[in-house]
Amino acid sequence: MAEAASSGPSAARLVETALGAKGSLGLDLLLAECVEVGRLRELVRKHGLSPKGFRVEAAPPRSLAQALTRDLDPEVLRAAVDELLAVWRRPEPAPREAVVAAAKPPEARPEDSLEIARLRAQVTAANDAAREAHARTAQLESRLAQEQQRVAMLRGDVEAAERRGGGQAPPPSADRDLSRELHEAQADLELMARAEEDYRRRLAEQQTEIRALQERAAELEELVPRGKRKKAEVAPPSVVADRFRVPWFTPEFYRCLVARDMRDADAAFDAVLRFATAGYGYPGLQVKQLEGVDLWSMRAGIKVRVYFRPRPDGDVDILAVGDREEQDTLLRRLR
Repeated sequence: MAEAASSGPSAARLVETALGAKGSLGLDLLLAECVEVGRLRELVRKHGLSPKGFRVEAAPPRSLAQALTRDLDPEVLRAAVDELLAVWRRPEPAPREAVVAAAKPPEARPEDSLEIARLRAQVTAANDAAREAHARTAQLESRLAQEQQRVAMLRGDVEAAERRGGGQAPPPSADRDLSRELHEAQADLELMARAEEDYRRRLAEQQTEIRALQERAAELEELVPRGKRKKAEVAPPSVVADRFRVPWFTPEFYRCLVARDMRDADAAFDAVLRFATAGYGYPGLQVKQLEGVDLWSMRAGIKVRVYFRPRPDGDVDILAVGDREEQDTLLRRLR
């Protein structure tokens, strides 16, 4: 209760008054001790009463109660008794222990912690698989672009040969070789497109599985008390770049590959793909700008280097591939 009645009726005072009055208690004393002073003021104002010697706003509870019982108005007495009965019938508040027990979250079971650990391991594995699928997809896109360029070059060679022949049929052997090469390039192109589509589908499935595992782990995490929750491990920084840098292969680059074996060509394309997906800071590529020129190089092998020039939009022109010892000669030609 507020003000004088905030701590409830004074049992000692009520007993003392009852003993002094031979077992009787006045209605005014019960009202003053049991009813909130704010409710007493409301009743006094409602019935137009005034306590003796006080303003309604400053009157103590006993003066307010005496104002209510002074004139023995039946309507006023009935309202005062109703207010007193409402106080006595009010349910007692629940013990603090019961409130704390009701608010306490359910205890986490040991198997919940094991399930969370298992789900975290699954999420980590799924994330690793998704990163691998991203890298593989980027590699397939790069190879697909290369095959498309190769097919375009072969078609251009066929059209040029037809124009040079002046309508005459080219030699049968050259025609067969060129047709066979064009057919193989088209078959490789279709194979690459199917592989890329398969990897994209698998990547979408893995991302759906990752979201489901993360939601389940979050649900179980809520069951563990905050003081016992395991802090999430900080993931190592990813080497994958924020965007894919499109490599534009120049004719000079393809001419350099003609004089090299297949292993050097594979190493060069692999280095370009890693640079396109990871950027300038990828470990092992040793990307650096050549002194005095607007050219850059990346390491594709023990002796093999790939030379490129950045574009204003962030993509790169892949200019040439060559041995490290021949760098000066190659740079003079590129200038």
